[in-house]
Amino acid sequence: MTEDQLEQMREYARPVESEAKSLRVTCEDGDVLEGVAIFVSDAERDVIFRVDSSNNPAKYKSGTVYLIKWDDIADFQELI
Repeated sequence: MTEDQLEQMREYARPVESEAKSLRVTCEDGDVLEGVAIFVSDAERDVIFRVDSSNNPAKYKSGTVYLIKWDDIADFQELI
């Protein structure tokens, strides 16, 4: 992710689910995740992300929270 993308991801990340915005995250390996960014960690260089759906359900279970490394994220967008 670029620094601009990282700043935008921080704006979307919300610990309170009712305030969260749904995102589509495209990973470098081709996985596409839809869900909510809960927290962006500068120290660990990752995003805590709750997956609502993915194109790889064998790897990402709906309703589960994952750590996604910044370097593994190719792009993301807000779902409207």
